[in-house]
Amino acid sequence: MSMFSISLKELWAMTHPATYLENFYAKASSDKPTFVLSFDIDLVRDIKNIKNLSNELRKRELKACFAVIGKYVEQYPEEHKVLIDDGHEIINHTWSHPNSIELSPNKYFDRMTQDEKKDEILKAHDVISTKLNYEPKGFRVPHFGNLFTDAIYPILKDLNYQYSSSTLSTNTTSYGQPYLAEMGILEFPVATCPKHPFSSFDSWHSLKRPPAFPKPGALHKKNGEFRTLFQLLSKWILKYNIYMSLYFDPADFTPENDTYQILDDICELKDQINYCTYSELLKSYLPIKATHE
Repeated sequence: MSMFSISLKELWAMTHPATYLENFYAKASSDKPTFVLSFDIDLVRDIKNIKNLSNELRKRELKACFAVIGKYVEQYPEEHKVLIDDGHEIINHTWSHPNSIELSPNKYFDRMTQDEKKDEILKAHDVISTKLNYEPKGFRVPHFGNLFTDAIYPILKDLNYQYSSSTLSTNTTSYGQPYLAEMGILEFPVATCPKHPFSSFDSWHSLKRPPAFPKPGALHKKNGEFRTLFQLLSKWILKYNIYMSLYFDPADFTPENDTYQILDDICELKDQINYCTYSELLKSYLPIKATHE
């Protein structure tokens, strides 16, 4: 992209990212400050850390939402059952996570036919139901904005799903707040990074991303930086009385970085806000859904 093709909005976001994002959230409208914590179990290394992460969440009395891949649930059912036993919410994250480096590196969810997309979602649902005795209500597109497509909503409606959490806050016209998408499906956006407003604020972006020219590697790996950025987002939740949701990768939660401290920060935050899962938040939107059905 040349400098001449960059919009004023993009230029502002590039030169003053935190100011841009704060002004974006300041325009939001919400009933109460709300926070939802979620995780994507995308790789085998994530599965290996499920038990440790769930233990840390249990110590802090935190419930979270976990997006799971059907093929991995089939291969590692006992590891995933830990999440059910500890009372966490399960989100359908497709059967094979198209474009997964481990499962389907040459497939792209947004390029699939409607039948192929539906098959990915339905196969995952059936495995989650059979292996975990759990019926998910929500869905998350692989890779968020990169592979997001509105074509999911008719499929989700047809499968009796109630919500999606598949897009980034700065891609919405609701200023990052939950909104009613097509077919009466509620969309719960995920927050973006205060320093990179059009990128998800997740642990891969901050701590793990390998360098790939011209893009640098992990962007917030310096000691304390990841946590500082999380605390800034937390401040905005309270200041502007808004909803915000984050997602992380389970494998990145270790004592060696800021992640355990972020869990401690969430514990302090939850006493001041509506801390909940997507399904719990969904209940407050059901009357709105009903008027559109």
